[in-house]
Amino acid sequence: MLKRNDQTSTGLKALSAREVKHIILAFWRLNAAKAPIADFIPILDEDFEIIATDAAGNVVVKYSGLAGLEEHQYGKQIYYDQRFILKSFEAELAGFEATAHTTGEWRCLHCEPRRACSESLRADLRHTWVVRRSAATGRPLLSRHICTYFQYVEGYAPQPASGTDGYREFHLDFDRHWKPAPIASSTKKHV
Repeated sequence: MLKRNDQTSTGLKALSAREVKHIILAFWRLNAAKAPIADFIPILDEDFEIIATDAAGNVVVKYSGLAGLEEHQYGKQIYYDQRFILKSFEAELAGFEATAHTTGEWRCLHCEPRRACSESLRADLRHTWVVRRSAATGRPLLSRHICTYFQYVEGYAPQPASGTDGYREFHLDFDRHWKPAPIASSTKKHV
């Protein structure tokens, strides 16, 4: 049970919505800046994960730990001038842990190696974030970043792949991952 000043007997304060929002925005800033992985360490839990789910909630991509974050960031080397624009934020606070839900927009320029021109991309995003307060340091840490929706804005989708071996960086090839949830068919038989 929390005391009036939101501190427990251990002296740690419960997470606030402000702290949760701050850590999400810090992650987005580092992500957009293509910051070295070492710059992320102060804000990440040791078991940090980036997960993407399809419309039915099935995990379609998962990056675990610092190695997973590095793989995710390496793939994003083809994006420039990235910006994440926060549109909405809600936090469910539970003492030392919180779950936040955000909507936003990702904007960037995309340019593949040897390509003469870049293209402007924009995608609407929905994310769920899990944050916890470290018992060791008292700092809020990001434990999980879950992308639950990723859809390019009309007129800002990437050009179709041409001359590739079929592989495209994950964010360009979202159609392969984000399939609409199946519509339940009626089991009633017509006579």
